[in-house]
This record gives sequence, C-alpha cells and structure tokens, in this order.
Amino acid sequence: MFQVERDFEKKVFHAKDIDLPYRSFVPNMILEGRKYPLLLFLHGAGERGTDNTAQLKHVVWQLFEKDSAPCREAFVLVPQCPEGSRWVDVAFNCGKFVQGEGKLSTPALDAAIELVRKTAEEYPIDPDHIYVMGISMGGYGTWYALSHSNGLFAGGIPICGGGDPAWASELVPLAIHAFHSSDDGAVPVIGSRTMVDACQKAGCKRIRYTEYNYTGHGSWVTAAETPGLIEWLFAQTKA
Repeated sequence: MFQVERDFEKKVFHAKDIDLPYRSFVPNMILEGRKYPLLLFLHGAGERGTDNTAQLKHVVWQLFEKDSAPCREAFVLVPQCPEGSRWVDVAFNCGKFVQGEGKLSTPALDAAIELVRKTAEEYPIDPDHIYVMGISMGGYGTWYALSHSNGLFAGGIPICGGGDPAWASELVPLAIHAFHSSDDGAVPVIGSRTMVDACQKAGCKRIRYTEYNYTGHGSWVTAAETPGLIEWLFAQTKA
C-alpha cells in the first residue's frame, strides 16, 4: 500500500540563498528510453517549517490514492517553504497583487524552480511535460511560477490563489485549470476570477476555471477529487 511519508524521500536542496527541504517521489520502475512527466507541488501557509513533512498534509496523498493514479508514473517534488516566508512576497489574503511591488519571488520559490530544472537535467524527464500545482499561498506561487519561469512549465493547477493580471500575456501558451470557492474567507475569490478573466481576454485557449460556492478555503480537497484532473494535466504539452 502506498504511503506518502514513506514513499517520498526526504532531501534538502542547497540553493544560493537557502537550504530548501523537499520530498521527492520517483517512479518505482524507470524504463530505459522513456521520458516522464514532472510535477512541482507548492503547499499553503499552514505547512511552512523545517520538518520536511508538513507539506505532505494536503492534496499530495490524494494524488497517489488510487493504484492507477498517474502521479505514480511521474516525478513529483514537494518543497517546504520556511516559516515566516512565502512562495511569493505578497499578502495572499488580499486576493490580488498590487502592481509595481517589484521583485515578488522569494528565495524559497526561486530554489523550488531551480530544483525542478536540476531534476529535469538529472533524470529522464520530458521537458514538454513539466507542471506546477499549488494551494492557497501555493496557488499564488503557481500563478507566479507559470508566468515567470521562461517556458519551463507546460501548465498548472492554481487552487485558491491569485496573481497580477498583467502577467496574462505570458500565460497565453499554457494549460491552466484554476479552482476557487466563492465563500473562501481566507483568500478572496476575486484573485482567481481576475486572473482567469485576464487570461481569457489575452487569448489563452487552454484555461479552465471551476468555482465552488460551499467549500470555503479548503477547496483543494474537492478540486483534487476532480475526475481526470491529473490525466488532463499530464496530457498537456508546451504550445
């Protein structure tokens, strides 16, 4: 039986400005000549720390629950953001970014993206099938990573996050399925609505949006149960 804490190896990525704890899943059998998808998962504010375990609390186990789960045939990275820091340097409870705030990425997010690049170099990763998914604070990180990583990702799943609509032009080529709940009391739903609207107006053809009205801030639980969600994501390739 699959167990997240057992089957995800504990590691530390030594970046320029931070030692980033992370968990790594590698498929049980790596076939010669085969290329694999890679998924980066960014946790929420409540899972920050240094124990290298708390970041597995939400969603990750759901992605591996079924024997046929596509994540079991993928590389999955789950870094842990330090206490007191964020993936993106913005107050995520405001529901949006204030334009002109300057550099928004943090050492934690920069390291996480560098970790993805290093992993893709060292393992048989398909460069056209690299993705990012995140919840809450990690939803903000997902929008930012998708639009500021120079084409690294083919698509992503930001859940109850937000971003700057000025990034929309960078998101046009990507596949995105965003989720939020209208009754979210922690991260206002306007964050996702604004980003999805901006992407649609910019011409994004592969953007989906699911809005609940009953899940509160925990919309990631229901979102992760969406039939075929990861299958859809892993089928997306770079435009």
